Amino acid sequence: MRDEASRGRALMPALVLFAGACAGITGEDLRALPTPEVCYIGMVREEYRQLAYDEVARRESSCEHYTAEIRAIDQALRQRAAERQAADEHASSFSPSAASYVPELRPLRRGR
Repeated sequence: MRDEASRGRALMPALVLFAGACAGITGEDLRALPTPEVCYIGMVREEYRQLAYDEVARRESSCEHYTAEIRAIDQALRQRAAERQAADEHASSFSPSAASYVPELRPLRRGR
């Protein structure tokens, strides 16, 4: 349990970058991230691939050294996405709609 909490805290910078991806990622953003996260961004976001690989080269490192960490990042992000989708589907199943309306059943009264 403690390992999961520390992994979650370690992944927060990458999650923040992915959440704000529409604003664009800069070299400064990548400098603040650990090397495995930089590699992951370069692998999954084609538009930032060269920027990420340049940052890894600047650090005189290689993404090949971080395959286990990259795999863990990918797995954690996929798991969070699946959990978020399941929560959204669960929440939407309780939203009122005309299709989900069931009229109140009343006993039939026969005319006397």
